[in-house]
Amino acid sequence: MEELWRRFRKPREIDKSTYSLVSCGELTQDTLQVWNGLPEEIKKDPSLEQIRQKYEELGNGDILKNQEIEKTAKFTTNSDPILDVSKEPAQEEFHHEDHENDVHISPEDRRKQAQKNRRKHYIKMSLLLGCWVFFTAVFLTHDEKHEKFLTTAVIPGEINNYTINMTDTDAVLIKLTGPFTSEQAEIKMNSTVYDKADKLIAWLENEHEITPQWKIILHHDKSNYNRETRMHIFRVNTTIPTSYLRLNTTTSSVVAFTMSFTLRPLDVSTGVVYALLLLCGLYVLIIFEIINRTMAALLISTTSLAALSLVGERPTLPDIISWLDVETLLLLFSMMILVAIMAETGVFDYLAVFAFEITKGKLWPLIYLLCIITAVMSTFLDNVTTVLLMSPVTIR
Repeated sequence: MEELWRRFRKPREIDKSTYSLVSCGELTQDTLQVWNGLPEEIKKDPSLEQIRQKYEELGNGDILKNQEIEKTAKFTTNSDPILDVSKEPAQEEFHHEDHENDVHISPEDRRKQAQKNRRKHYIKMSLLLGCWVFFTAVFLTHDEKHEKFLTTAVIPGEINNYTINMTDTDAVLIKLTGPFTSEQAEIKMNSTVYDKADKLIAWLENEHEITPQWKIILHHDKSNYNRETRMHIFRVNTTIPTSYLRLNTTTSSVVAFTMSFTLRPLDVSTGVVYALLLLCGLYVLIIFEIINRTMAALLISTTSLAALSLVGERPTLPDIISWLDVETLLLLFSMMILVAIMAETGVFDYLAVFAFEITKGKLWPLIYLLCIITAVMSTFLDNVTTVLLMSPVTIR
C-alpha cells in the first residue's frame, strides 16, 4: 500500500485553517497497475475507498487495455486514516530524528579520524616491533646450552662414581643414551617382568643425603638395539657443594652408554605454565586480529626462544631445526596449492551445491552428509589432507 500511495501522491497543500482537506495527486496508469496486483482483502480496506471508487468510475481498469490513452482522476480525501494531517508532525519528527542519528561526517572529521587510526596503527606496530627486538636481543646475548658428554661403561659388580659440582643449584638433569628400553615400553611392563629384567641403577649422593634410585630397564638384546635416551632430574635438600652420581647394574655383562648432565634444569610444571601463557598470547593475537598471523607466529616463537634463554635452556641451531616437522610442512604447503587450484575450477562449489540439493537445504541432514563424506575420506587420507579438502566445501 505504501508503494501505491507513493506513486499517485504529490506534495499536499494543507488548509491551515481547518487541516481537514488534503489535495491529492493523479490516479495514473502505474497506480492502477499496482491496484490490480493487490489482494482483495487490501482492496476492501476502508482507507482505500477513494481509490476503489475512482477505479470503478474508470471502467474497472479498462485503461490498462489501451496503452495509448491515459486517464487520470483527481480526488480528495476527508478524514482518511492514512492521510490524516494530525499524524504528519509525528512522521516528520521521526524522519528528522533518523536524519540526526545518521551523523554526517565532514571531510575534516574524516581526516582527523584517519590520522587517529594511523597513529594507533603506528603505536601498535612500534610496540610489537620493540617486543620482537627485545626478545631477539635476549636470545642472542645468552650463550647456548653446552652439555658435556662422557662415554663410559659400568662393569658388573662395581659402582661408578662421578663428581658433580652443585654449588649454585639443588637439581641436576642426568641424560643417558644406551641399550635401554623406551619409557613407554617400561610403563607397559607388569610387575613380574619388571622385577626380573636387567637394570641400570643410578642415584645421587652427598655427605648428608641419598636420593631415591633411578632404575632403567636394559634391552634384552644388547648386540642389536636402538640407542634410547632417558632423562631424570635429581634434587637434593641440602646445600652441599659437591655431590656424587653413582651407577651400577644388575646384569652380568658390561653396559656401555653416553652420559651428560645439566645444572639448574627447567622444571616440567614450570615449562608447561610458560608454554600455556605463550600459546594463549598467540591465540589472542590471531583471534582479535591484532597483527597478521604470520607476524604473530614469528613474535611468539621468538618470545619462546627468549624464555628458554632466560632459564638457561637456550637451544642450539641444530636443535631448533630438529623441532621443525618438515614432512608436515611440505604436506600442508602442497595441499594448499592443490586446494587453491581446485577452487579455481569450481569443483568445491559443485560439491557444495550437490550436497545442498541432496539434503534439500535442511540443516541437520546437510551436517550429517558432510560428516559421512569426511569420515569416508579420512579412511583413505590423513587428517590434515581431509580437513584441507572438506573445509572449502563446508564454507561454501
